[in-house]
Amino acid sequence: MRVYFWGTRGSLPASITSGAIEAKIVKAIRAFRARPPETDEGVEGFVRNELPFPVRASYGGNTACVELRGADEYVLCDAGTGLRDFGNAYMKAKAGRQQNLPGVFHLLMSHPQMTKRWTGFWKTPALISKSSTDRPV
Repeated sequence: MRVYFWGTRGSLPASITSGAIEAKIVKAIRAFRARPPETDEGVEGFVRNELPFPVRASYGGNTACVELRGADEYVLCDAGTGLRDFGNAYMKAKAGRQQNLPGVFHLLMSHPQMTKRWTGFWKTPALISKSSTDRPV
């Protein structure tokens, strides 16, 4: 079973600020100058393997959405704004080389604040043929 957190914030989604992005870029350039890779592959490896997660990525952002993936089905805990990123990743993988992805989605809502939960509900993966979605509980 695979567990992936698409969103972990509370009630309000929050995007990263331009100042925070700028600070990340400055840190990355400083680290790059200390040990510059010689090839394009080296640059990608540097970003993936040398830069700490807080510099190359970000935390927060989306409201609650946790994916539990088994062999044949998904359980999606909450449908916060992280569900849209899940849906985008699912559709990209489906269009690419991972054609045998599960197409059954179970939605489990942990509490009744539906306004924030349904903000992220992106219907495309649920509406494509050969997919099924349980009604939320």
